[in-house]
Amino acid sequence: MPRALRTPLWALAALLAFSPVASACPYCALSQGTDTLIFILFFLVIPYLVVTGVWIWMKRVLAAERRELAEQEQALESSEPAPRAR
Repeated sequence: MPRALRTPLWALAALLAFSPVASACPYCALSQGTDTLIFILFFLVIPYLVVTGVWIWMKRVLAAERRELAEQEQALESSEPAPRAR
């Protein structure tokens, strides 16, 4: 069976399988759907929050390391004697 036909058939089968459950009680279907959407929202938002927090933390760590490296280079430049002229 071609892939272009397989995907719509799976979607139709899913609609047919879940439509009796959803039409049994509109209030139940909507309230359970809302709970499901909230869970999905949490599963989608939490990784973005974690990644954003780690990204901000790593930017701070890298900035501190760059400052420390620049201070070390300045200390080395100021402590090195000037080269002698020949």
